[in-house]
Amino acid sequence: MLRNVENRAKEENLDWIGSSFQANYDVVKFWTKNGYIPVYLASKKNESLGGYSVIVIKPISDTARKIVDSLSLLLKDKLLRTSHQVYFNMDPRVIVSLLRSTPSVGLGVDMPDLYVRKIRAYLNGELPYNSVAESVHRLSEKYFTESKFDVDEQSLACLVSRSFQGKSWYHAGISLGIPSKIVETKLKEALSFILDKYKLN
Repeated sequence: MLRNVENRAKEENLDWIGSSFQANYDVVKFWTKNGYIPVYLASKKNESLGGYSVIVIKPISDTARKIVDSLSLLLKDKLLRTSHQVYFNMDPRVIVSLLRSTPSVGLGVDMPDLYVRKIRAYLNGELPYNSVAESVHRLSEKYFTESKFDVDEQSLACLVSRSFQGKSWYHAGISLGIPSKIVETKLKEALSFILDKYKLN
């Protein structure tokens, strides 16, 4: 049915088609899987509907594509910079899905050698998480900004929950429905994988 709507839109030379809905994980996944790009996420939860409003768009014309990409990049930046305040209580899997569906920005974030060494020390058990939090945040920002390769979604959700949303291990576990120890294990797996893929030693 969705394909029929899209084909009709092309036949009628529309610039774009889109949808608006509450930021439920399964619903977000459905739309992004079908090529719809998130361009807006409400900054305030709609209490009567029980969620944050999302707008996704599938551009048809080249002009619409440029506009949609610009709006989506602004949303990416908003999520990376305000999740700890504005979206603290949001399902971290939703944030991951939205971030992964926004355009990449090439080489957008540099990674100082000191930060890399601190993360390696954390992975080796030599430093606690709180001592390397800024380094983890920087690497996470680099990953989601550049979007060069895929990482296990649950591991990314653990990373987002702890780093961008600033949840404790305990609250991150609650939000993801897994034990807090698993949250840290999955977060470390994500960090190790990202460092290795970037060849950061």
